[in-house]
Amino acid sequence: MRGTLAPPVQTFTSRGGRQFGVEAGEHDERWEGDPLWSDSWPIVHEGRTAGKLFRNLSYGTGATGAPRWQASTRELFWAKAPDAPTGIGFDVAAFDTAEQALAAWARSADEILDWAAGKPVRSIYAKTGVFQKAMQ
Repeated sequence: MRGTLAPPVQTFTSRGGRQFGVEAGEHDERWEGDPLWSDSWPIVHEGRTAGKLFRNLSYGTGATGAPRWQASTRELFWAKAPDAPTGIGFDVAAFDTAEQALAAWARSADEILDWAAGKPVRSIYAKTGVFQKAMQ
């Protein structure tokens, strides 16, 4: 069973001042009552898909008993920073609200876009505490 879903939010802004949008999503069940159902919404930046927002039971339920939220940065990462070191632009998971998941996703998106622009990105994985792409 599939169905169209309105986005939980239309737009959001990262701490770095970047604007993102959330488009209409999709509910996916292989059969009625499927315990592995999933809702997903495309996250867009500058007219292109930059990631996905998900709601499902992969991380259980939150304090209210509602399914938890997660988000993927994969499209943005592969388009803008495929050469980035480990520690930049992680996917995010296990949030009680879409807004919490999108705020965490936006922090990862800022890391990816800052890396691509040659700006320093703080990371516990960097020996110096900061990764910075060498610009040519």
